[in-house]
Amino acid sequence: MPPSVRSPRSRPITLLAAAAVLVLAWSAWWFVDEAPSLRPSAREAPGSAAPEALRTPPELEPPEDVGAPSPEARGERAVAAAERREPTLQIEPARLVVRAEDRSPLGPLRGFDVRVASDTRFAAEHGTADGELELPLTPGTYAVVVAARGCEPAEIARVELTSGATVRLDPVVMQPGSACIRGAVFDALGMGRSVVVELIGAGRRPCERCIEPSDVDGARPAGAGVPDAKRSAPDAWERRDPCRACGYARDASRFELRAGDGFAFGNLVHGEYVVRLTDQRGAPLGDEERLQLLPGGSGSVVLDASRSRMVELDFVDVDGSSLATLWSRRLAVLDEEVPEEEIVGSEVVTDFAIDLVVEDELGERARARLDPPLPSGVGMTLVGVSSGRSVHVSRDFALRRRTVVDRARTAEDRLLLDPAAPRFPVAQLECEVAASGLALLGPLPTSALKLRATRSTATAEAVVPAATATTRVRLRLQAP
Repeated sequence: MPPSVRSPRSRPITLLAAAAVLVLAWSAWWFVDEAPSLRPSAREAPGSAAPEALRTPPELEPPEDVGAPSPEARGERAVAAAERREPTLQIEPARLVVRAEDRSPLGPLRGFDVRVASDTRFAAEHGTADGELELPLTPGTYAVVVAARGCEPAEIARVELTSGATVRLDPVVMQPGSACIRGAVFDALGMGRSVVVELIGAGRRPCERCIEPSDVDGARPAGAGVPDAKRSAPDAWERRDPCRACGYARDASRFELRAGDGFAFGNLVHGEYVVRLTDQRGAPLGDEERLQLLPGGSGSVVLDASRSRMVELDFVDVDGSSLATLWSRRLAVLDEEVPEEEIVGSEVVTDFAIDLVVEDELGERARARLDPPLPSGVGMTLVGVSSGRSVHVSRDFALRRRTVVDRARTAEDRLLLDPAAPRFPVAQLECEVAASGLALLGPLPTSALKLRATRSTATAEAVVPAATATTRVRLRLQAP
């Protein structure tokens, strides 16, 4: 067959080749002119249309009359959407294993706290009594602080954590507190009475002799039929009776003393402490003394049992009448023991019990209840009032799986925490009406105080000025 003559069978092949060439040429032209608009880093020029894949659906676009977004804004939204579709890089967390030990006779630890912080991340976790804690953390460089009750905090300045690695620190041996507070008691009035000195603060710790039989666990004192009884070390932290050696007890450390005696509270962690005197009933005597201790440091204090006073309360009723005059007259009638059959007339009782609250610059310090004298022949029945509500709180905790325990660090996240300022419980004082009709409240410290009185239908407030002698204060009851 001549070269110029083609077989009919070759015509479809030729047509297919020509079509393929045309498709390739059109694709190349489209890629050059149109494809750049699909790249995440590209920005559409004003007036150009976004590619169909990135274009906002017409039904989601705002009407033109309310300010449709510009093409530039739509392009930036498309880029942001594309970036959100990018897969998130998953980093395997690092693991930090911390072990804390108390090798003193009071060991092992009942628990400990671990706080870790980098420049941007922070975590705080609590370890149980087994002494070991594992923390899954975001890889990075951390500082670590380990703290336990009655021990000085231990700090590891720099720990490098890499993805997928487990770092086990050497055992952290906790050091018991070694600071001390020494003091003396005197009584300027020379009364020679017995007083109790009390100490509170978060860093108190039992001594080795605290691990002896006591009523804390129901055991009788040593020598009382149980000579071999021995309390386990953890129970020393919960003893209710003060240790004769160090004064430690669960709520406060205490020593019973007389004027001229000295005392010493040891085994203290650095921090703030408060010391005070009380009488045998637990009523505070004088002013509290606050001390700030450094690690291994010492402090001293002198307490004066005479620096307390009584406060006379002169109540004025809401109508301006003196309740002191009324109460004095009632007491006089009671003292005369007038026979009940000779009582003529009746008196409407409106002055019911009055609740008193004493506050200082740090808050509430003492409470008392005043029960005024009743008219002769009148009895009072106190009826307890209950709200009748039973509150049941139910919470559903949604457990979320977390790969790490750390979070973004804030300005409030600190490695070393200062415990809350120690504060003695609110004292319960006595308040009685004297023959003069004045209510006598005390003992109270000599510093300035604020007094608030509340009755069922009226309230009153007054400032008690600083003084060393008995102070009289007038309280004018006012209807709310």
